[in-house]
Amino acid sequence: MKKLILFVLLLNSALRLLAQPTITTAQLPFAGLAYINSVDSSYTASIPAGGAMQTWNFSTLLTQDDLDSIGFINAAATPYVNDFPGANLAANSTTDSIYSYFITNANGFYFKGIYFYGSNLPFPVNINKLVFNPANLSIPTPFTYNNTLTSFYRFVLDVDTGSAPYLRIISRTNQAFVAAGYGTVQLPSSASYSNCLRIKVTETTYDSILVDALGFGIYIPFSNSISQSTIYNFLRQAQPSLILSIN
Repeated sequence: MKKLILFVLLLNSALRLLAQPTITTAQLPFAGLAYINSVDSSYTASIPAGGAMQTWNFSTLLTQDDLDSIGFINAAATPYVNDFPGANLAANSTTDSIYSYFITNANGFYFKGIYFYGSNLPFPVNINKLVFNPANLSIPTPFTYNNTLTSFYRFVLDVDTGSAPYLRIISRTNQAFVAAGYGTVQLPSSASYSNCLRIKVTETTYDSILVDALGFGIYIPFSNSISQSTIYNFLRQAQPSLILSIN
């Protein structure tokens, strides 16, 4: 009888290790969470296959390229929260003079936008914020193996050129989420993470430039473009959840 009980306990333990993970709100960022990340821009290998109980070996990734850190704080404690309705998390990069705003709720983790408070703006004209409406869904919840989801995010920028013609930029991105694999992820320094869910995100972006030639507020389409990108996010059932992202 003791041997049977021991066997059952060992079997249950093994099944838990192989169980397919489900990403829930418990794995979403929260105020006080911080992490360090690095970027390996030299990675050129093909994306490994999806499926159940996979082992994804990324142990050869470089970890000292473009090191950066991010820490989440309560959005209400920041000076620009009113420009980003619904935001409840924020992050401040003092190096770049940028506040980033996020939304966490029962449906997932969203990127709401950015506010540039420094003197060196990244745009050729005086645009100091970019607001997504609706927000950019980054991590859907709850989400598990074989789940799919579609979403979209959008922004509109009116460019004040000082005199006619005036410009308006409209960008919409359609997203397709597919959780087509789970298993173990191996990272450099012998780090190994089990119960990881791989979520593939295909984004199709439609950009349009419109022109108000006379300054009457009537914008006429000037140019359109379409682009597509694919992102593979590997998330685990622990904090911090996102351990690897491949574009």
